[in-house]
Amino acid sequence: MDFPDRRYSFLSFLVAYHRLFYVIFSVAFVLSVFAADLRLSACYELAFSAVLALLFNGWLTLCYEMSLHNPATYTPFRRFTVVMLGWSAFFLFAIGLLLGIKQLYSR
Repeated sequence: MDFPDRRYSFLSFLVAYHRLFYVIFSVAFVLSVFAADLRLSACYELAFSAVLALLFNGWLTLCYEMSLHNPATYTPFRRFTVVMLGWSAFFLFAIGLLLGIKQLYSR
């Protein structure tokens, strides 16, 4: 995960990713509760994006810690799962947000 010539270079990205996905988790969780209270179907997308954001943070941290001890453990499959969890959480959040806004204004 780090650049080949600099150890711990990914740490600055890790902090930024953690902040972004904790914000996504917090906002998606609050909005999913709000959408469920209003009987909007967007609550499912928002709740699932909150779960995916937490999984992304945990899996990214685990992969980074393992790659610090042995860089060969960061395999293409682990990279694929990190990227897919991150993009899935982000896109589900965006879809849930847009769907919730559409349903809210179509009432």
